Amino acid sequence: MGETRNVENALLIGFGLVAAGFLLLVAEMFIPSHGVLSLAAAATAIAGVVVLFMSDQPAWGVIGMLVIVVLGPMAGGFMLKIWPDTALGRRLIHGEGGVDRDELKGQQQSQALHSLDALIGSAGKAVTDLRPAGLVEIGGKRYDALAETVAIDAGQPIKVASTGFGTLKVRPG
Repeated sequence: MGETRNVENALLIGFGLVAAGFLLLVAEMFIPSHGVLSLAAAATAIAGVVVLFMSDQPAWGVIGMLVIVVLGPMAGGFMLKIWPDTALGRRLIHGEGGVDRDELKGQQQSQALHSLDALIGSAGKAVTDLRPAGLVEIGGKRYDALAETVAIDAGQPIKVASTGFGTLKVRPG
């Protein structure tokens, strides 16, 4: 009876150490330890497997090792997948502001499209021949443009009729 209890204790301690290793690995994702928690997680999980092998049934050691070999990379991959979405991950990846650069770029593109809409009705001149695409100048700035109706020669006055896909659509004006 006492020997069965020792085996049960060894199993509890062994699997407890393996579980503690996984918890330390998760903690690494939220606490910036520069890899110290990851090393502690690996050491704890290995100690757990050693304890499982030292029990009277070494098959538990093999099971513990398989758990680490299979679930370890899965947990690591999962962590890498969600880590950039945590507050710490955003701060480390995107800087102190924690703003996603792709999100910022999308906002800037949206603002640029709205500023193009503000040019509807504006007058300017064709910098290059628009047959149908080319450059126009409005208020000292150059923009990509499409001639909406007929080809427009360079230097001719134009008027912005509409916008679409980040491009001005112009008519002779």
